[in-house]
Amino acid sequence: MKSHAASILLGIAALGAAVLHYARQTPTSIQDTAAVGTESTPTAEVVAPVPERTELPPPEPAPKPESIPQHPVSERAKPIPAPAAKLVPVAARNPMDAALYWREMAATFDRERDRLEREQDPAARQNLIRSMAGFVRIDTPRAIGWAMGLDNPDERRTALEAINQLALSGIGARIEVDGTGLPKIKGTTVLSAVDATGLVQPGDYISGMVDGNGSVIGFQGRDVRQIVQLLRGKPGTEMTLQMERVPDDGSPPYSFDVPVQRSLIVVQPPD
Repeated sequence: MKSHAASILLGIAALGAAVLHYARQTPTSIQDTAAVGTESTPTAEVVAPVPERTELPPPEPAPKPESIPQHPVSERAKPIPAPAAKLVPVAARNPMDAALYWREMAATFDRERDRLEREQDPAARQNLIRSMAGFVRIDTPRAIGWAMGLDNPDERRTALEAINQLALSGIGARIEVDGTGLPKIKGTTVLSAVDATGLVQPGDYISGMVDGNGSVIGFQGRDVRQIVQLLRGKPGTEMTLQMERVPDDGSPPYSFDVPVQRSLIVVQPPD
């Protein structure tokens, strides 16, 4: 009996050792890994850059208008003449109304979102997500909200990385070249970098810029699309705008410089 009991105990010990050895050699399954909480890791990696681009830090206190360094326009450029002719409305120059264009793009985005819900192939889903991220240039808040709402952490990371690559970045101002040949600020966007300086107002002209490498670029006579490309750049890069202002009280025009740090341009649907 004793020898029989001893053999049973040895058998149990051998079985336990085999199970322990198997557990050490067997890799953790995908299901087990997800249970540990790997979803939190890629989420942190993806979400971290977004506040840097959508939640701008409070701007430095701007000097009062009285303290803006002013100097005659003749020191840097010729006096700005009055517009020679009435501006042509934007709607008259564009074949498609802006509101109609936005509605069509929004409808396309909705169709792609429905397609994504039906798509089962992982590779096809990734490609579709990258394509949908381009909607950030039509409606920035909606595109970011959609990306953050994706359940799969890998797909959420893909969407936010694509948004970071495709989003517009610049000074956050709407400009138009008028009869003076210089770009004129018509308004600013939400979280505008140039508006945060507190030194620029609608109606001011941008005669040129000094880029981060010290190059001085004049805007006189340039096409508005060229000017827009020059003003855009990577978020966080610095530049100095050379501004010209024509006071409403009839006093002589004057120029002043405005340091600006480029940031994400928040695009919203037209009212």
